[in-house]
Amino acid sequence: MTKSYEPPLTTNPHAPLYRVDKTVKAAQQRLDAAIDAKRHHTSQNLAHEVIKEAREGLKRSEQLRALKIKELAQGAAEAWREPGRTGVEPTPLPAPAGAPPSLLQPATSTTTLPVAAAFSIIR
Repeated sequence: MTKSYEPPLTTNPHAPLYRVDKTVKAAQQRLDAAIDAKRHHTSQNLAHEVIKEAREGLKRSEQLRALKIKELAQGAAEAWREPGRTGVEPTPLPAPAGAPPSLLQPATSTTTLPVAAAFSIIR
């Protein structure tokens, strides 16, 4: 029983989601093993309890993964909004000669990072 995740489970040990994804994979394997054990054992009640615990463990690990993704997205959004935090300061471009005064003043609008862009930063 495999489930697809968005973003997909990572196999890169240096990725920020690796430990959480490893937990999800382990929980999936425990659930699959419990379902297989139910087919081969005579104690159906015990097998049912093991399956129930494995499903709860998978649910907890999926919730932990969702929380970690939210934290990473929030951190990426904050880093994107605050250029000084990453060490890369935007440098203003010099205004062309004879430019109107409105171009010489800094822009006052703020932009926000869309969630899709935050997920692309995480990967």
